[in-house]
Amino acid sequence: MKDLKLETERLILRMYRLGDFEDHFKLCADPDVMRYLIGGKPMSRFEAWRHMAFLVGHWELLGYGYFAAEEKATGRFVGRIGFTNPEG
Repeated sequence: MKDLKLETERLILRMYRLGDFEDHFKLCADPDVMRYLIGGKPMSRFEAWRHMAFLVGHWELLGYGYFAAEEKATGRFVGRIGFTNPEG
């Protein structure tokens, strides 16, 4: 699973890696983004770390989940895409 990668004309969809954490945290801490996701409020640094660990673990346990989305032209992290099916 660690090498799974999909490409579109503009994006590379790849597995999360440790180096994505700062960008993932910025996304999770943004009130404008988070008002539509996961309870509607920004996450603390600790909550964002746990969330990223959840996303990585979901792939390990179930074989699918969220990809990190990277802009092909710049290599910049631009978000995430996918779905999860957590217990409960």
